[in-house]
Amino acid sequence: MKQDIKSMTLAELEVTLAEMKEPKYRAKQIYKWLFTGARSFDKMTNLPKSLRLSLSERFYITSPE
Repeated sequence: MKQDIKSMTLAELEVTLAEMKEPKYRAKQIYKWLFTGARSFDKMTNLPKSLRLSLSERFYITSPE
């Protein structure tokens, strides 16, 4: 089951990315995208395409209401 990535803290995201064998700094990159309004992992162009695909398989991004 997919999880809302916006519900995670930065620390939780860092742990998850470490488990995915990604560098710790990726969590801050993702956090910046999420809180500047990104609604799709495809828009996160400073992340490798393989990571964006992995994120989209594990998470979803809630839209503001």
